[in-house]
Parts: sequence; C-alpha cells; structure tokens
Amino acid sequence: MLVIGGVAVSLLSKPRTTKDLDVVAWLPDHDAWPTFLRSGEAHGVVPRIQDALGFALEARVMLLRHEPSGVPIDLSMGALSFEENAVRRAVTTELGDLRVPLPVPKISSS
Repeated sequence: MLVIGGVAVSLLSKPRTTKDLDVVAWLPDHDAWPTFLRSGEAHGVVPRIQDALGFALEARVMLLRHEPSGVPIDLSMGALSFEENAVRRAVTTELGDLRVPLPVPKISSS
C-alpha cells in the first residue's frame, strides 16, 4: 500500500489541510479483496457505504472509514503498471509509532 493525496503531500512537502486519507493498494486478485477488507476491521477500518466490495469492483475504489477517528479513507485498488511500480517503490517513513508508506519523492533537477 501507498499513502497518496493530501497526507502524502503534507509529509513530503508542505503541510496542507485534508479531511481524508487517500491510499492506493496493489491487489490484482479480486478474490482476495473480501479478506483484505475484513482485515481492516481489526484496526477500526470499516466500509462507509453498503456493498463496498461491489462498488470497488466497479469503480476500483473502496470507500472506508476509520471508525475510532471518523476519518474517511479512499482506497484505490491499483490496476495500472505505474500504480504497481509506485506501490513497490514506496518508502516507509516512521512517524512515532506509525510506519507510513509514501511515494518516492521526485528529485529536483536544478
């Protein structure tokens, strides 16, 4: 998995306001998605719509929520080669007790 969107921008660059967490996952086997979804429940991550799996199969996005904090999570189910490469190249950043997989920052060519 890879944290993207506003949280990633805030950690890699300048802080910005965001109200959700955007993540991309590389899990090409659709049959594994139900187990993947259930595994989040142990961490308070639950679907925020009815039939989240059906929606994900159509839109390739699982609409979730971290129940204890109420934070919405948009989990993009990667399908393109650049998403696979980004997930594989993720750099884990330690934030206290958290380990956050982030995109490899672009190196400036100045």
